[in-house]
Amino acid sequence: MRNTHMAFLAILLVLVLYPLSLFSASLDEIIQSAYASSDEMKRYELDKRNAELAVSIGEAKDELGIEVSSGNVTAEYQPDYNAYVFNTSGPEATFTLPNDGKTAIKVGTGSIAYSPDGNVFSLKPSASVSHSILLGDSSDNRSSLLNKQNKLLGTYSYQSNLIQFENSIINQISSLLTNQKSINETMKNIVIQQKAMSDALALKTVGKDSVAYQEQVHTLANLESTLASLQGNKALLESQYTQLTSLSWDGIPVLREPKLDFEKNPNGNTSVALKALALDIANEDLKLAKAELTNKKLQVMGGASVSAVNPVGAQVNSIKANVGTTYSANNYSFGGSVSGSYNVDTRDFSPKLTVSGSWNNNATQLTETLNIQKLENNAMLASITYNDALQEYLYTASSLQSQIAAWKLEYSLLESSASYHVQALEQQQALFAKGLTTKSNVDIARFTVEQDSYDRALTLLKGLVIENSIRSLQIQGR
Repeated sequence: MRNTHMAFLAILLVLVLYPLSLFSASLDEIIQSAYASSDEMKRYELDKRNAELAVSIGEAKDELGIEVSSGNVTAEYQPDYNAYVFNTSGPEATFTLPNDGKTAIKVGTGSIAYSPDGNVFSLKPSASVSHSILLGDSSDNRSSLLNKQNKLLGTYSYQSNLIQFENSIINQISSLLTNQKSINETMKNIVIQQKAMSDALALKTVGKDSVAYQEQVHTLANLESTLASLQGNKALLESQYTQLTSLSWDGIPVLREPKLDFEKNPNGNTSVALKALALDIANEDLKLAKAELTNKKLQVMGGASVSAVNPVGAQVNSIKANVGTTYSANNYSFGGSVSGSYNVDTRDFSPKLTVSGSWNNNATQLTETLNIQKLENNAMLASITYNDALQEYLYTASSLQSQIAAWKLEYSLLESSASYHVQALEQQQALFAKGLTTKSNVDIARFTVEQDSYDRALTLLKGLVIENSIRSLQIQGR
């Protein structure tokens, strides 16, 4: 009886040395600590910010563009005038309006020559404007679609990295708990094996030299080797846990029950939405390529300049103006312009008419046709990829729903079994207090209850991984 008591006292020491009731910080606190100390997480944050900046740059609206040139200034001594003449190529400014036609307004002083005594003076200010009008399909949603795609991809990548990082911590904790549970079970089996061998010798049912006893010795040696391997693996797992979380392993963390509410979205998830945007972009590329073959462009421009010259008292002033248009298509263009010069002193007007045109046999038509066929194929492939992604999502979602149902059943059975084991322990303790059972029976019941704590923790961790799978399948419709 003493041997039996000592054997199960050893089991109780196992529970004392590896207390299952010693809980560490909560899982959420562990994950937050890992976030704060992880260089990998810092890289994920930087990638997310860069993605957000790229989207902001893409969404930036065109503003009024202003370009200013000061011109070159020179000073030259003129012996004929006995004075320095200052020259400049003339400052000018170009204003580009943020409209579809990219209206450009250009003003400048033109070249200027001036001497301080007024013997030499010339000024040629000018102004011009141009505007382009696209006749045909002018809508271009590609930039908007790319911005949506980049924004969604940045968020999706960041969230996926977070989930993957959390799962790595959960899996590490699961490995530690599985290892510790195996250590406890192996130590229990060693105690039981030692007791069986001791009892066999005491009862003289076997001798130390018998084959049966040598088999028991071999079984014990295997158990001890298994224990040594598990303890060595435990040290490695704890080191990996510290490296991952910057915390020391101190037992089962406080775990919450997972949130497993999930319904399939007929439009798919983020991954499907990205494929849908890729399809939209492919269709947009095809539309723009076709538009290049049919669109026409009308450009309107005009300008005016004034020339004032005063060479040693003789003054000549003139005014020049021009206006013109150019009409162009894929394989031809034509245009015309009218200009005129008016001499203020002589009151002469000199008009000028210019007509231009060009045509080609559209030698690149075959290339453009082949390119459109290629873009049509790309659009069809994008459509197939989108449909495949949607079907894959629906299949994954159905599989996930099955996993959720299976986990809920497993957890319910575990809770029922654990509750029964607690009641059994209480009954054994009550019987022991009345002297109706042995201390070893109480120890066995307690060991079973403590091992249930590991099973419950491992099951909760499995459920949290499923919860993260639900997060990965969050609804992101088109």
